[in-house]
Amino acid sequence: MLDSRAEQAAADLARYKSQLVGPSELAEAKIEFSKRKFERRKDMATEKLLAQQDSDDAESELRQAQADFKVAQENRRVAQLEYAQQQAQLALRTIRSPFDGVVVDQMIWPGETVEPGAAKHAILKLARLDPLHVRVVMPMQAFGKFRAGMKAAVVPEIQPGKSYTASISSVDPTIDPASGTFVVFLDLPNPRFDTPSGVKCRATFGAAPSRQQASQ
Repeated sequence: MLDSRAEQAAADLARYKSQLVGPSELAEAKIEFSKRKFERRKDMATEKLLAQQDSDDAESELRQAQADFKVAQENRRVAQLEYAQQQAQLALRTIRSPFDGVVVDQMIWPGETVEPGAAKHAILKLARLDPLHVRVVMPMQAFGKFRAGMKAAVVPEIQPGKSYTASISSVDPTIDPASGTFVVFLDLPNPRFDTPSGVKCRATFGAAPSRQQASQ
């Protein structure tokens, strides 16, 4: 969350304005009073007990009150839109992670300035631990034998007694000519975060064991 005290104050003020009902209630009261006044003078003018001008004046006053009520309603709608705009401005002061994870490094501290769009001024470094991404290096002789969705048993180096099931997410379509290898990428579910990231592991594909060095 960036420093947003000014934006928060502006949003609070806009919210208060959007909730004001006094102007509308006052305009409604004027309409009710002007309506009764107009109806009385209209009846009196019909019975020749009042000049027609007085009746016309009462009608004009009623229309003015109705116009004031409409203006009050429009002003409240404008205030509601301004509140929504201030809320959107306030939301821009909050930086949200696109995924659930853990903070592994912090580059900016309270009191420092952050420039929007400046990639060199990253604020936090996050790690996504569910799922874990496993990178398996395979010899080129195995190229074409793997496809997305295939399962593999993954055994982390620090948990040699545990085997986890992962599925292939993608296969590198090119072969590295220097090493004669290509890469198979796996997704390993880790909802309880009981498997750490950044460690070496071994992956076994299919019924026939094809163990390869991997990292996750």
